[in-house]
Amino acid sequence: MAGLWHRGRMTYWLNLFIVETWREFKDAGGTLSGFSGRRWNTAQRLQPGDRLRPITGTGTG
Repeated sequence: MAGLWHRGRMTYWLNLFIVETWREFKDAGGTLSGFSGRRWNTAQRLQPGDRLRPITGTGTG
């Protein structure tokens, strides 16, 4: 999870993917995203009604 911004009362969160993992996520149904242990405190701030927005890139390799 890369950050957040607010629009009205809803919070938008960014979820970073590389193109390959985004395809895998969508092919698997794309309804549940996990977060690493180091993002636990951030993930706990998600609230009902918040929106998760995927961002894709080419990776670093």
